[in-house]
Amino acid sequence: MEYLLPAIYYDYTDVIYKEENNEVTSWATILRPFSPAVFMAIAGSAGSFFILYVSAMALLRKTHKVRNEPKTVTDVLWFTISSLVKQGSTVKSSSQSIRVLVSSWMLFTVIIIAVYTANLTAVFSVRPVVKQFSSLGQLLDNPKYKIGVLHGSILTMILKNSSHPDYRRAWNKILKDSKDDPDVFTTNETKHVQKVIGGYYAFIRNDAGLRIFTRENCGLQRLGLSLVWQPVCLGVPKRSTLNVEFAETMKRLETSGIFNYWWNVHISQLKHITCPSRQRSVSSSITLDDIKSGFVLLGAGIGAAVLSLFIEILWNTIRRKCKIHRKIL
Repeated sequence: MEYLLPAIYYDYTDVIYKEENNEVTSWATILRPFSPAVFMAIAGSAGSFFILYVSAMALLRKTHKVRNEPKTVTDVLWFTISSLVKQGSTVKSSSQSIRVLVSSWMLFTVIIIAVYTANLTAVFSVRPVVKQFSSLGQLLDNPKYKIGVLHGSILTMILKNSSHPDYRRAWNKILKDSKDDPDVFTTNETKHVQKVIGGYYAFIRNDAGLRIFTRENCGLQRLGLSLVWQPVCLGVPKRSTLNVEFAETMKRLETSGIFNYWWNVHISQLKHITCPSRQRSVSSSITLDDIKSGFVLLGAGIGAAVLSLFIEILWNTIRRKCKIHRKIL
């Protein structure tokens, strides 16, 4: 086979292989929805709420009138913990300041629990894409994998004649694998893709072709590295009598700009070829910036509760002094 210049277009060469689920699972999976900073912030908020609630109870100890209001520090502690694990509450305080404080805390817990539950669902339902290999060298170092290429393609000549160490290793591995499995050199692309789907097999091909394969088979992963910049040329049999005519036609097509136009159309069609499953959002840890509004609401509620507490203490003090003054009179 002979390849005629000028080339129709130039394209990168990449590698596809089957995805393997190498995600490490552990007991800490339930902690993944939130980043450590968020857990620390929630713990700090719970501690602040607990201290403020207990302080308010101590200052307003004589004004308790409702039965189901927490009376002890232990009651407040369990109320704080239970509210964080989505347990309902029937706390009805006789103090306006405590009502404001509890209301802001319950609103905060609703936001935190909703965000945590949604992201935990995503953790178990959306599988992160874990790339096994970051370079051709890593792929070649794995003895389980075989590598295939289209026999007679320009890529075989590039790998065979390249001075790049990884390309030479890839070519030598293909030659070695061909002794046990001649299909690594098959010219049937479907066979290569089927072997890739079967596992422990990689297929080297130009990027445009691989985009189509990964679109049709969502379980395939691209290496994501531009191995070589190869020309895509018209191939004709060796010593063909039409070589000269074909070469002249190719030059005219390039001069007329038809190749450039076709290439731009081709690229625009391939640009958005992506497996639909890869368009799903992969779950990631929630940061403080994502739920800062919940902390703002809690802070505002705590501020209002503290202000209400001071007003209530001041009002009770004034009432006691008035009562004492009346008794004296």
